[in-house]
Amino acid sequence: MQGMNTAQHSTKVYIVDDSIVIRERLVEMIEAMPNVEVVGQAESAQAAIDGIHDTNPDCVVLDMQLLDSNGLTVLREVHPTLPQVMFVVLTNHASTQYCRLCMEAGASYFFDKTSDTDRIRDVIASVMPQTTH
Repeated sequence: MQGMNTAQHSTKVYIVDDSIVIRERLVEMIEAMPNVEVVGQAESAQAAIDGIHDTNPDCVVLDMQLLDSNGLTVLREVHPTLPQVMFVVLTNHASTQYCRLCMEAGASYFFDKTSDTDRIRDVIASVMPQTTH
């Protein structure tokens, strides 16, 4: 019945990584969470920019190394137009300088892909609508 929907809002996540193996792993991990939906995936900056604008996700899990560019390009293009979207950056190049550049461009979180990927669940859970008990 329209207008009477009492179902909890599903948190929408968009995944951007040039590796299909990493994307599949992230999809599996994220979709195992209750009330979380992966609304799209991309392997390139341009596809990510288009897809993020089309799906308006709550959260974007963004790799820095992409096929045609890098994650900073995506951040700099999307964040000004969709500032409410939380960006979680994953990289194999977790230098302090790179982290600072990402945060300045709009990233909310910055994780080393080799050791911190499991923390993504906690970050996504932090943007999920809170329910009262």
